[in-house]
Amino acid sequence: MSRILITGDIHGEISVKRILKIDYLTEEDYVIIAGDAKIVWDKSDRQLALIEKLKKKPFTILFVDGNHENFELLNSYKVQQWKGGNVHKIADNIYHLMRGQVFTINKKKIFTFGGAMSVDRFKGVEGVDWWEEELPSVQEMDEGFKNLDKHRYKVDYIVTHTCPVETLEFLGRVYGFKSEIDYLHRYFDDIKDRVDYRHWFFGHFHRDQYLFDNQTALFDGLIDL
Repeated sequence: MSRILITGDIHGEISVKRILKIDYLTEEDYVIIAGDAKIVWDKSDRQLALIEKLKKKPFTILFVDGNHENFELLNSYKVQQWKGGNVHKIADNIYHLMRGQVFTINKKKIFTFGGAMSVDRFKGVEGVDWWEEELPSVQEMDEGFKNLDKHRYKVDYIVTHTCPVETLEFLGRVYGFKSEIDYLHRYFDDIKDRVDYRHWFFGHFHRDQYLFDNQTALFDGLIDL
């Protein structure tokens, strides 16, 4: 049986060594990044070199989008069907798992929904440092429920970039940051209430912590499913 590993944000060149140093997986295996992969950021030589390094890995690299993504460039890739859901194929072994999809990998059902609001967006320029698409559209949220309904609201894993409201507020209290609640957190509340899942993984907060209700915040950690 092939393996599925999951980790948190790599932010492109900043933490990509975490992926590149994996030398024990084969072409049958998968590594999932829970947002802010920043693999598709621009068309610079450095960025293209990063993709070339990742293409040399034997395993398949999967990622949900975070808030630090170039959505204009990411959405320029053709939408394809893969393992039961919609993806952007970046390379033969690199796929963006789109929002509101249910993928079947190694007989495991995985619901994916990327995105999060950049709390520092006021410091940057729209279309350069952040994009409006970092938060989902109504259509994407509706598609999430539609696809979950097809699977009778039962999956093995949920992979997102941010988290439900209660989890956000808990992390804010523990780590001392202001929890700014938006409609994506509330959407995830609905998901949490309706879906029967084994475990929920998310990134975004640069923390590795097992939490209540079978949730885990990921950053440097690498968990074998």
